[in-house]
Amino acid sequence: VADPHGEFVDWLLKTAETNTVRSVPAETPAARLSRLRFRRITKAGRLTLLEITPETGRSHQIRVQLAVHGHPICGDGKYGSKKTMHGAIALHASMLTFDHPTRHEPITVTAPEPANWQSLFPALRQGGAGGVASND
Repeated sequence: VADPHGEFVDWLLKTAETNTVRSVPAETPAARLSRLRFRRITKAGRLTLLEITPETGRSHQIRVQLAVHGHPICGDGKYGSKKTMHGAIALHASMLTFDHPTRHEPITVTAPEPANWQSLFPALRQGGAGGVASND
């Protein structure tokens, strides 16, 4: 990912029969506006560690938007990655904030990165970011 930070804005359409999502023109019936921000943490060869902040919450949004812009997530064969991770993809929610259903106050949950990321991506210094995009 060449830019140190940026935003992707796309219109996405889900196909329930195949459980896939694709980018479509804005005027497509049932398409939904999808927006995410990204920040590059580090880059090593064809891999980039990104921090991703979705502004909207669409099905498969991060996976599709990164793939549409030429950066499929490592291991995500469904959306264009040629690399495999034995059934996993290099996408991790390091932090999630939501409103408590009855107290109506923000709750933040954090999780460390997967333990195997250091061995899978030794050239990238991990820091709890959102995902590893590739240019494959």
